[in-house]
Amino acid sequence: MLGGIGFLVAVLGLACSGPVLARDLPCGKAAACGDWLALSTGGLLRYYGSLPLERSETVDRVVIVIHGNGRNADDYFEHAVAAARLDERLDTTLILAPNYRTRNDQPRTGEHYWGSGGWKIGDRSRDRLRVSSFAVMDELLRRVCPAQATPFPKLRVVTLAGHSAGAQFVNRYLAGGKGCPDPAVEVRFLVMNPSSYLYVDGRRRRPTSGPFVIPPTGCPGYDDYKYGLGNLNRYMRGVGPAEIRRRLFTRRSWYLAGQADTRAGRSLDQRCEAALQGEHRLARYLNYRDYARLFPGWNGAQHASVPGIGHSGREMLASEPARRVMFR
Repeated sequence: MLGGIGFLVAVLGLACSGPVLARDLPCGKAAACGDWLALSTGGLLRYYGSLPLERSETVDRVVIVIHGNGRNADDYFEHAVAAARLDERLDTTLILAPNYRTRNDQPRTGEHYWGSGGWKIGDRSRDRLRVSSFAVMDELLRRVCPAQATPFPKLRVVTLAGHSAGAQFVNRYLAGGKGCPDPAVEVRFLVMNPSSYLYVDGRRRRPTSGPFVIPPTGCPGYDDYKYGLGNLNRYMRGVGPAEIRRRLFTRRSWYLAGQADTRAGRSLDQRCEAALQGEHRLARYLNYRDYARLFPGWNGAQHASVPGIGHSGREMLASEPARRVMFR
């Protein structure tokens, strides 16, 4: 729990107001749904929410959606709202979209902000408080599903969903994050079209049809974090490699890939560390799917490719497999 500080909802700029957040009318447009969380760290986090972060007798699911590299949490919030409407689940699902911002986003006084790559992997913020982006997610989950005095008595499932850079966040948080304190709440992790994945030993496979082997020298940092378990950041060192493997292997997770996500454009991580995972996102998904099968204890994950979809967060969130994870 967050003690006396709690979560402060400040009505600033885009904050929800008036009848939009009435208990029986979910907020669906980002321009009317933005608020601020006052964290126990002493800093602020921008977020979008379909319902107030207050006690609700109707909410039985929470979906926390993580934005892409553009840090456009407003767009991803609206994509998730649209997906909930397709499944007729908007009235009973709380959708949250935290915004992990950088200095380039001109953060307001007191707002946490991160490096453009650091927020995706749990690095500490660049503001004076130096807070891990994963620690912020830990706190958000403590607010949503605390061990005691839950604000949502009917809550049964929380899904942390991410696409592209957001999927990089979810894949690493799945492996290292604390998750939900309430053991009665099922936590699901939905990873869609990331540019790279977290491996737990030094083997890689390229091309996709080849064996998993230790790659030849030429990319000395290929097995360092965020790609492997070497040189972990401060947050992940606190978890440790053994517990990282356990969480990654056993937590309920779904890996989805668009079958048309085969372009190697500028948004694709093309560093040698990532290139060793495959030539494009679909190839990297296929390699990671087969890599998981090398480990008998890696039984928490399910994998599926989605026909006809490329690198589109909106289409992936609206897809049947993603909606099945989030709302059913």
